[in-house]
Amino acid sequence: MVYVGVASPKKSIKSESTGAAFIWGVGATTMFPTASGEVLGTGKYSLGPTAVVGYLGPKWTLGVFPQHWWSVGGHSKRDDVSRTNIQHFVFCAPPWDPEAQWRIGMIPNISINWKAKGDKTTLPIGLGIGRMIEIGSLPVQIHFEADYSAIHPGDKFGSRWDFRAYFIPVIPTCMF
Repeated sequence: MVYVGVASPKKSIKSESTGAAFIWGVGATTMFPTASGEVLGTGKYSLGPTAVVGYLGPKWTLGVFPQHWWSVGGHSKRDDVSRTNIQHFVFCAPPWDPEAQWRIGMIPNISINWKAKGDKTTLPIGLGIGRMIEIGSLPVQIHFEADYSAIHPGDKFGSRWDFRAYFIPVIPTCMF
């Protein structure tokens, strides 16, 4: 399980000509050892920095969300953690209905395990569909995606294909 806390300006930077908004934020990320089996997790508590930069336009949404973790505790027989995750996102409005709330695109996770022996990097490409909804007054991003890893560690089970469902609540606190 990963927790991300990002501080960002309360108001985005608006573009008068396109109606787009630019967003940014910086913060910290924490990884908790909650996996039910050794193969499913690191067995370590990990901390590190994170940031986000994005362009939210009427037709396009683009951005990057890098995170890095170093282990700070956990099972002593498990390897230490030094991992980078770079999530980039590219979405467009459907060409047949640009006003629709649905978006087509991808949110793949480029990952680098700096402590791995041999192949360290996973580089996926993907395609999915999603939208922002509101549950009460809370904005929530839902998204479904399939990714194929063009570059991947050869020794990891399931490292070629990835199928994901995202449910991301956006909690607007600690803003300045």
